[in-house]
Amino acid sequence: MIFTDPSGISDEQVEKRGNRAAASPDPGAEPAPWLWLAKHWRSVFRRGTFAHHAAVLAGATALAQLITLLAAPLLTRLYTPADFGALASFSTLAIMLSLIATGSYEHAIPIIRDCRQASLLTCICATLAFATALILAFILVPLQVYGLDRQPNPLSTFSLWLLPLLVFCLATVNTLAFWLNRNEAYALMARGRVLVALFTALACLLLGILRVPGGLIVGAVVAQATIVLWIAAKALPTLPPLASLLRWPQVRDLLNRLRFYPLHLAPSQLLGSMTTYLPVLIFARLFGLAEAGHFFLAHRITTLPAVTVSTAIGTVYRQRIVRSYHLKGHWRHLYLRTTFTTAVLGMIPYASLLVFAPWLFSTFFGQEWQRAGEFARPLAVAAFLQFVFTPVEKNALVIGATKYLLYWNALRFTSVLLLLAFAMCANVPADRVVFAYAAITAVLYLIDGAYGYRFSLAKQ
Repeated sequence: MIFTDPSGISDEQVEKRGNRAAASPDPGAEPAPWLWLAKHWRSVFRRGTFAHHAAVLAGATALAQLITLLAAPLLTRLYTPADFGALASFSTLAIMLSLIATGSYEHAIPIIRDCRQASLLTCICATLAFATALILAFILVPLQVYGLDRQPNPLSTFSLWLLPLLVFCLATVNTLAFWLNRNEAYALMARGRVLVALFTALACLLLGILRVPGGLIVGAVVAQATIVLWIAAKALPTLPPLASLLRWPQVRDLLNRLRFYPLHLAPSQLLGSMTTYLPVLIFARLFGLAEAGHFFLAHRITTLPAVTVSTAIGTVYRQRIVRSYHLKGHWRHLYLRTTFTTAVLGMIPYASLLVFAPWLFSTFFGQEWQRAGEFARPLAVAAFLQFVFTPVEKNALVIGATKYLLYWNALRFTSVLLLLAFAMCANVPADRVVFAYAAITAVLYLIDGAYGYRFSLAKQ
């Protein structure tokens, strides 16, 4: 039997209300620390935020790198070192040509305020990429038929026939990536990065199993061509009809307004690319292939976070500062917040490299790679500053300071070239060359960071 009190509420109902009251938290009590932390992280990484977009791109880039690393042991058993050397020469040449194929106009796609003009510029860049590939084919075909096929060169085989196609694919993918960046299609960009790594690995493995000559080069070209078709199918519906865009007066006016991009930015990118590959080549000439291999691995490992995390943050950062620039005329708060975030993220990993690099390299890569760990110690300092300031290096582009980018990359290229020339003449040991190279890189990135802050302040 259930008894009731004078108010008409039964004992069972009183017991249920008491249980609910005990289960509900006290409104005045402090929330549990883990609940506050979980709620904070959910708000930081909620869909559409800066952190969410950056995390999506960084995760995709890391996954693409993981796919490449997992496929590497299999590929090294299917292909010879000469095959990898031919791929390195082929891809380096294609990357350098793709940087100038579009005149670097694609960097203005996220910056232009008018969406129709940005669409027009996207079509212009794709047209320039096709025209460059066509001209390159007309140059290479006669050389291939009448001259280069008789020379003992790793690129004297059919790989040169594929060079124009790869240049077109790389330049087009880069152009469409800037268009997707403008439209904040970061999930699509992330899927593209993973797919290109997956397609490249699968194509190279399949061609290696079938013993196709030049399988690494053919696989890379096939993967890039597939990604071009996939991204184009996703991006073209977002572009207005071409008939309403490709009119010569509009094209002429737009290219004239952006004439400083091919004059300043294209040479700047070419110098930056040459500066990246030059030290390894000179190291091999000065100190032998073994020291060059140690330097290459140390440089690759120390700059890997900048390639994965910082580049992803910078992609999102570029679109946000463009929006802030159009609305407010400055983006100082975004600059300070982003550099503080990257500094905090990179502090522990690079401090660990600075202290434990020789032990880490000998443990994970083998005892013979301890020398690379010694090179990694000074390089870690420079790589930390590169990690911090790589996302915010887009500042100069937003205000049109393309001449500054040209001067900075020219100074970097000249400084590294003079260092290597001095090392060649004075027989400087490899350790001191690496230390001087790291010091030059660190100073230049500090200068770039200071100028980046200055660019974020002024209305120009």
